[in-house]
Amino acid sequence: PAAAQPERALRDTVLYYADENGLMVPVVRAIPWEEGIGKAALRCLVDSEANRTFAASCGLVPTLPEGTQIDLRIVEGEARVDLVGLEAPVSAAAERNLVTSVVNTMVEFPTVDSVRILIDGKEAKALPNGTDVSVAFGRIPLNAETAPVAANSGEGAAVTLYFPNYESSLVVPVERAVEGEVTLAGTLNELLKGPAQTDALRACFPEGTRLLSVTAEGGVAKIELSAEAENLLEHPKLSERAQECAALVCAQFGVPAAVLQVNGTPLFEAGPVMAKNGANDLTQG
Repeated sequence: PAAAQPERALRDTVLYYADENGLMVPVVRAIPWEEGIGKAALRCLVDSEANRTFAASCGLVPTLPEGTQIDLRIVEGEARVDLVGLEAPVSAAAERNLVTSVVNTMVEFPTVDSVRILIDGKEAKALPNGTDVSVAFGRIPLNAETAPVAANSGEGAAVTLYFPNYESSLVVPVERAVEGEVTLAGTLNELLKGPAQTDALRACFPEGTRLLSVTAEGGVAKIELSAEAENLLEHPKLSERAQECAALVCAQFGVPAAVLQVNGTPLFEAGPVMAKNGANDLTQG
């Protein structure tokens, strides 16, 4: 009988796909370890039958057109990604998602600080739909909401929020412009407002839920909410995502875990939820 083949080691790798609404979603996917793992990660973004099947299983789509070949060199922290035989994406939005997914997938690797996109071995000013690729990119913010800070409001800033999709199967990062100083309480209040793009994302918390206080102690943020939050108990999947989204917000302020409370009592018996890295864990897929 033939000798059993040794199992290939797998590496949990953060990849960036698009959802059906064109929002970018980071996911963790276990991919076979190989020399040049960065190139292997980028190949997972190409629209092949295997990648299409994997992505579709969680409501996502690959971002690189079918047939795209990839060459990669990393020189002094700059990843030079050469897209060979790239067909024009179907729209300018899809093209921007292509750039975002390639760049953000690569900067997940500790050896990569910036990413430069080449076309057929040459530096290019723009992709076919006009997306500027004349510079090297650092990490690109995801899913920026369209409402800008008012011009007369003084200096604004941006915060990253997280909202579930309608199936509550994925958590989607969103960048929102805010006025004034960025604080944990202020950012949690932004989370309670819900998403601007309500046709694609849903609010984490029941309508009317208010933040009464937040205190951080021992690495845990105790988030005291108004009684409306108790309605989460009727929606187990959404409640799981709400806790996860709140923890991800708190982690940005150096508090790695969060517990939701009403009247000083934890809303859920499981206790504090630890923030993950913001990527949806699909390693079982």
